[in-house]
Amino acid sequence: MKPIGTVLLTGIGMLAPAVMAAETVNWQVTVTAQEEFVTQQWQGFSATVGLSGMGGVNNYVPPQGTVRLDITVAFPDTTACQNCSESFTSIPLGYPYYAVWYTYLGGGVHKVQVFGGNVGGALLREAVFERYCPNGYRQMTVMFDALVKTTQSQPRSASAGGTMTGGLGEVQSAPWAAAPAAQGGGTLTNYSASVAGDNPKVELSLSVNGDKVSGTVTAKFPSCVPSPEVCDGADNDCDGSVDEDQGMASCGVGACATAVPACVDGKANACVPLPAGAEVCDGADNDCDGSVDEDLGSLSCGAGACANTVAACVGGQVQSCSPLAPQQERCDGVDNDCDGVVDNGCPNGIINLIQRLLTDPTPPPGLEKNLDKLLDKWNNRRK
Repeated sequence: MKPIGTVLLTGIGMLAPAVMAAETVNWQVTVTAQEEFVTQQWQGFSATVGLSGMGGVNNYVPPQGTVRLDITVAFPDTTACQNCSESFTSIPLGYPYYAVWYTYLGGGVHKVQVFGGNVGGALLREAVFERYCPNGYRQMTVMFDALVKTTQSQPRSASAGGTMTGGLGEVQSAPWAAAPAAQGGGTLTNYSASVAGDNPKVELSLSVNGDKVSGTVTAKFPSCVPSPEVCDGADNDCDGSVDEDQGMASCGVGACATAVPACVDGKANACVPLPAGAEVCDGADNDCDGSVDEDLGSLSCGAGACANTVAACVGGQVQSCSPLAPQQERCDGVDNDCDGVVDNGCPNGIINLIQRLLTDPTPPPGLEKNLDKLLDKWNNRRK
């Protein structure tokens, strides 16, 4: 670890502070193991059978691992005799199954036998007793109690921890020892060790000695101090990527709009709009001036009062022009029936035309076609 304090700069004759450590990590090693130990537990089984001078329980199989077998025989109260019981402890083991048999011998004398195997097999225990029950018992309950040896496994653990501080790019190590303790007098097996730290920027690794409960923790400190990522060709935020998340640069309007990465090769990237085109009727801003389908003109059709003019483009769709509906001809200087002749059939048509031209100098449609006829009518009226 680099010392913290001051160092003398040779040839300058001044003191400067040493480089301070960049990161600190609190580490903890945890060792786990399994303790295997043997315990003994009683397991009980009971059976009740009816009696008629004799009877019993057959084919009792002790649990695996039985180290001691006790048997109790109980007779219930009856109106003719009192309750009694007989106990047999530490029955010899080694038989695949056991039987308990009751026999009434007469004269108030009773007999209980324990056999290894079937009734009549190896006689292991026998009790003959005299109680006031002249006709024998009518019911018997046999209770088997087996002391069973079992192997259990319980997790045990121990931890050790410490703190390491290091500068940029430094690698430091520290010893550890953490030995789990057996709590049941058993044997510890299946050892495993793991290390954890509270600083994700520091990489921790673990070595374990042959005793499985000691070793070395190694800390690799980061070689980069994170800062906000900027477009400079460097990994500023220390995540392994360069100039990421710099977004897009946008420019242009309409059909000229485009977007490019804001940062390329560590430099800001300039956005150049796409080239503009001629405006057409398609609902888009083709010439990129901020307006859509503008300056596309109008369409005209029809003559006289049927003349009509519509925009050449509406809603991105090319339009068509339809003349207005013709009307009955009136003597008003207008081609009402839209046949190209103004006031056809009107004796005062030339006067109406002159009056119209005084208010609207624009010649009405059909004027040139029928001007001679109107003048002839006028001259004929003056004669």
